[in-house]
Amino acid sequence: MPTYKMTFFFEGFQTTKGVGGGSAVGWTETWYLTTTGGIDDALFDPAVTTYIDQRRSFLPDQYFVAWVRASQTDKTRNTKVREVRGGIGQGPGAAAQVTCAVLADFTALPLQAGDHAHHRRFLIRGLSSNVIDGNVIHPNAVEWRRIELFLDYLATGRIEGAPNPVPNPNRWQIRFLPGTVPFSGITLLKLEPGAPNYITVTAPNITQEEGTQWIIKGVRHPYYCNRTWTTIRPSLTGTTTIQLGRSRRVISGDWDFSGQIAKVAYEYAAPSQMIVIGLRERDTGRPSRLTRGRRNPVV
Repeated sequence: MPTYKMTFFFEGFQTTKGVGGGSAVGWTETWYLTTTGGIDDALFDPAVTTYIDQRRSFLPDQYFVAWVRASQTDKTRNTKVREVRGGIGQGPGAAAQVTCAVLADFTALPLQAGDHAHHRRFLIRGLSSNVIDGNVIHPNAVEWRRIELFLDYLATGRIEGAPNPVPNPNRWQIRFLPGTVPFSGITLLKLEPGAPNYITVTAPNITQEEGTQWIIKGVRHPYYCNRTWTTIRPSLTGTTTIQLGRSRRVISGDWDFSGQIAKVAYEYAAPSQMIVIGLRERDTGRPSRLTRGRRNPVV
């Protein structure tokens, strides 16, 4: 069954200050969903409708859910977006903001021996002053009870007033790299002449698929090698050497014969439990709906 990365786009009638000044305030929320159907089935899955309804229940009416995007995890070019109609928040029209958010931690317990618990931290933005007046959570606010129900839905799949088990069996999932992923020692790491943003790696566990992602850890020198890379150019079939790229940092220096490499093989699981950590101050990212490609500074 295919797993889809589901991204919910939120926008508002407020405008930003600083970067992207004058553009609409906005943010995204992302979860993963496994379905038996295609990408259209994922976009219109009952879980998507429930998520939007639960989220709108405490979203102030100056914000709205604008779009939903589905991207197949193993075929990233298979992406589709649909508009959400009637996605305006149903919360009270009190003053609200997006930078002070509630932080919750979702935990997926180990699925196999030798693994460990995996965490996903999730920010809830777009909160009214009834909930966080003075940057303090007000647990007696009506919206706070709705936030608790929304978080419980994400953590357990329960819907208030619905019989158990929940009629919609699909559960929102978190993505993680299992602790049992096998790492192999790197036998050769060299820089590409004239291309300081690329490296060539040889290791016993290398496979020859372009676009495959790899994690490198434990390299002491050169700097900036410990990260996730993508196969840019496979070597001849049967060899264990590939070219990886592209680093935003310039890499230089001699390799010190350290480091390990593993193929990225993400797994997906529904969370087993959840805890609210508290409030966090986090600015939103760049404005949405910008043109693709190389961008000039946003003003």
